[in-house]
Amino acid sequence: RGEGGSLLASTAGGAPERFVLEKGPRRLPRGLELAVKSMQVGERANFTVQPDLGYFHPGCTVPPPPGVGPRDAVEAEIELLAAHPAETVRVVSEDGRVLKRTLVEGDSWENPRPPYRVAFHCTLAAASGETLFSTEEAEPLQVECGAGEVPPAVEEVLGAMVEGEQAVAYLPGDRLAPAGPRFPALDLGPAPVEARLRLERLYQVRDVWGDGTLIKTRLKDGAGMFPVDCPLEDCRAYVHYRGWAVGPAGREAFCDSREDAAGEPKAVLLGHGMLPEHLETCIRLMTPEEVARVACKAGRPQDTERCLAAVGAPLGRDLEWEVELCSFDAPLAAEGLHSGEVLTQVAELKDAGNALFKEGKLPQAKLKYEKALKLVRRCACDTAAEAEEANRLQSSCHLNLAACAHKAKDFPEALRQCDKALEVEPDLPKALYRRGMAYIATSDFDLARRDLVHLVEADAGFRGDAEAALATLKRAEAAACRREREQFSGFLATNT
Repeated sequence: RGEGGSLLASTAGGAPERFVLEKGPRRLPRGLELAVKSMQVGERANFTVQPDLGYFHPGCTVPPPPGVGPRDAVEAEIELLAAHPAETVRVVSEDGRVLKRTLVEGDSWENPRPPYRVAFHCTLAAASGETLFSTEEAEPLQVECGAGEVPPAVEEVLGAMVEGEQAVAYLPGDRLAPAGPRFPALDLGPAPVEARLRLERLYQVRDVWGDGTLIKTRLKDGAGMFPVDCPLEDCRAYVHYRGWAVGPAGREAFCDSREDAAGEPKAVLLGHGMLPEHLETCIRLMTPEEVARVACKAGRPQDTERCLAAVGAPLGRDLEWEVELCSFDAPLAAEGLHSGEVLTQVAELKDAGNALFKEGKLPQAKLKYEKALKLVRRCACDTAAEAEEANRLQSSCHLNLAACAHKAKDFPEALRQCDKALEVEPDLPKALYRRGMAYIATSDFDLARRDLVHLVEADAGFRGDAEAALATLKRAEAAACRREREQFSGFLATNT
């Protein structure tokens, strides 16, 4: 009431007002907040709120009733119907009109967000208690977050819940429009509505590459925590998978690893091209015992014909998979291995890099060679034979990195890798040859000639390669001379 006892606003006979005290965008006048904090549930009391703690207090965000000015005191009669602990309530909408109260805590930590899918039950009731909509007698609703399948307020509340949580939400009826295809259209205006929600299941959905071409949906939670318990490159993963080609006529199965391996999980060395890259990428985002559905659009250049053929997948088709990560073996640390075992790992990494190089996967091949180099440099060899093998592997990896750089037209890097190979094995014929070819590409013709002549002296078996390279060098020098003459003649013509 205002001065003189005139009635300014009342909730008598209607739904009670609900607020989260001292929090959120809808703040009561500071005097009313202090008044409510001094009360007990069931109490009714009268308060006089002075102007400096009233509707024009800086913390108050609700508009004053008509006729209340900055210097007006307000008489308030308050009945406290219920109060709930702060840890159970939350403001979930930006305007503060949608509130959530947790009834039963969930057993997860992750909130739904687009493009996740959720399964939930929902009951909507009017302030009078009349049930407006309910799914309790039916199967849970399954919807995609952010797809407009449910009313905006319901979407906001679901986004603040976790799997297994039960909650009641208080919201204005106008926030139930548009209703979406899964809810009835209700013309309620701003009338308050109570929504009871139970989030039965959260299906984690990842747009893995961010362009909609690879979608991973978790069907069964795994053991452990993401991402610390996910397999990494060079882990040996044990998986079950089934694959389907998807088209206008539906799904057509093309493989089932359980049939191929007599029901046993299939062992796959990650990062070695044993599976299509899109499927392997999703396996690396899984934890042990997790089951996921993977959908991949056709035309990804990372999926080579060889990798697709290895699992019987057709070319040029959208693919869908159901994959289970049973377990995986972490790669062994070099510190816990004998020198011979380390050298075996180095050789396997180099061979995997060679296979990737042949498929044109230069960045992936480069990673294998670099990892092999890190291992071999830390290897303390026990015998002279092992030391010789370590040098051979080291120089070979440098040469393969030089080949990657040359193919990518990064000739300075190719020269650097050839120099490193020659530091390990001076007069190494392949290093002299590749460095000579890199010098030709950078127009360092004298240096190229020096290496190619040295190549013949170092190993007569490379005479044919050296002579062919020298012929290439001669043509490159002639072409460079022609370009210089043309440029010089053009300069003279301009200045005469």
